[in-house]
Amino acid sequence: MFTASNMKPTHWPQTTCTRAFFIAAIVQSTVVTVLESYVFGKWLAFLRPNAVQVPASRTIPTFLTLLVFASLYSLVFIYDGLRRRSSIQIIISCILNVGLIVYTAIQPGKIHTSIQSIERSRDVLNQPLVDLSMDMWGDVKAVLVVLPVVVGVLTVLMAGLAWKIHGEFEWEIYRAIAGDSGMKRRFLTYQVYILLLKVDFFFVIGYIAQLTAQALDVGSVEFITTLCAVPLILAILILSHFWTTRENRAGTIFTTSMLCAALGYSIYKLIVMYTWKDIHFMYESGFTMLTLFACTSAVLLFFTIMNSVICFCNFGKGLKMYLILNEKEESLLSYEPSVLAYNPPVPRRLSLD
Repeated sequence: MFTASNMKPTHWPQTTCTRAFFIAAIVQSTVVTVLESYVFGKWLAFLRPNAVQVPASRTIPTFLTLLVFASLYSLVFIYDGLRRRSSIQIIISCILNVGLIVYTAIQPGKIHTSIQSIERSRDVLNQPLVDLSMDMWGDVKAVLVVLPVVVGVLTVLMAGLAWKIHGEFEWEIYRAIAGDSGMKRRFLTYQVYILLLKVDFFFVIGYIAQLTAQALDVGSVEFITTLCAVPLILAILILSHFWTTRENRAGTIFTTSMLCAALGYSIYKLIVMYTWKDIHFMYESGFTMLTLFACTSAVLLFFTIMNSVICFCNFGKGLKMYLILNEKEESLLSYEPSVLAYNPPVPRRLSLD
């Protein structure tokens, strides 16, 4: 029988498919972290102290760090999806993995170009900026070529497992809502909204990290205000989650307005990058990745705002009773997006005995 008592979320995947999926995610995260850390260490050893004057000295470490962050965040994202039995989150994790393949595939060319450029550079005293005795490209080439292959193979494996996991989780949700198609649509919209908030976090934080590391002067007013925006954005995302779950209209209006402001800032920075010629040089070192993250963040924020409006329109239509059965026992960080699949309101039945 499907009840709250026997379907509580657990901290470890319970089926063969979910265990295999999580193990594949662990292997991927470990491989990416170890190999990227090796490249990062080689890069630091390759640079000399006077290399700080060229953008590549900051661009490549940022690129490598962001890739490690992406792999670790993907692991947490997958664990969260399995623990909450969210089939949508598992599918999205596979889609994001495709982005990771692309990211690792363009990495060799980017690093090779940077190595060639910085090896030719000299400071004002005509001193090299790197240790020319090192064969930097020879040391890291094999690692950079193998990495996208490993991620690609694991992504194919995870995609196959995700299809089976989708069937397992969707059946549980169907039983929880007793086949109510209207409630299922509202719940699906809500789930997509929560997942967009989680993906927003990665891309917005990734964009800010690149912006502060590559384009802004340390200590400048914009540098400080951009760093201060990180905890503010995190608070907005958490409150968006919290107030939408509880169908708090005033809170949802406030957080949606803040998301609109974040979208406006992303668009503003894109305009600055492409049109303000006097400061365009600040963004040249990481122009492609900055543009990619800025555009992705803007698109995700737009769809997040749209889903927030739809969720707002669904307030008062019965979804809240499925999401929160006992608010006194919940904390801000303990809410389960798929709690519908675990704690459905079960009607009491009279015993015939």
